[in-house]
Amino acid sequence: MSSVVQISKIQVRRGLDQDLPALDSGEFGWSLDTQKLYIGNGTLAEGAPQTGVTEILTADSTVAFSDRLVLVENAVGTTKTTSLLAASSGTITSFTANNAVVTYTLSQSTKQRTGVIKLARYTSTTRYDDEYDETGATDLVFAVSANSTHSSLTYTTTTATTLLYRISSLP
Repeated sequence: MSSVVQISKIQVRRGLDQDLPALDSGEFGWSLDTQKLYIGNGTLAEGAPQTGVTEILTADSTVAFSDRLVLVENAVGTTKTTSLLAASSGTITSFTANNAVVTYTLSQSTKQRTGVIKLARYTSTTRYDDEYDETGATDLVFAVSANSTHSSLTYTTTTATTLLYRISSLP
C-alpha cells in the first residue's frame, strides 16, 4: 500500500490597493503597490463589529502610529509631570488610536505607585488594564470613557498627588 502525498498551494487575493475586491471573512488580500496585507472582517450577522477589512501590520506597513494619536495634554514619547490637587479630577489623555500605552509614577505623601495602563479601543468601546505596584495604598482612580471618535483616560483623587506619565508606545 502506498501513501498519497498531495501538495496544495494557497493563493491570496492580490492587486493594486485601489483594485482589491471585497474580502470574505478571514480571507487575505495583498496590495502589490503599497505592500499592505488585509484580512476580511466578515459580516455583522457573523458577529463582526464592523464590515470591511483590517490591515495586518507587517514590516512594510507605512502606518505612522504617532499620527493616529491625538493627545489633550502631551505628545507621544514625551514625559509630563502634573501636580494634582486634593479633591480633583481631570483628563490625562484623549486619543483616537485603537491602542495606547501609558506608563506612570504617582506620589502621594510617602506612598508611590508605578504602573502601566494599556488601552484598546474598537469603535466606541474602550477596554483598559492597569497593572501597578505601590508602596502604600493610594486613592488615585483611573477611568476610561469612549464615544465613536475618541477615548479619554481620566482620573480622580482626594489627596494631593504628583503624577509623572508618558505615552510610550502604541502596539
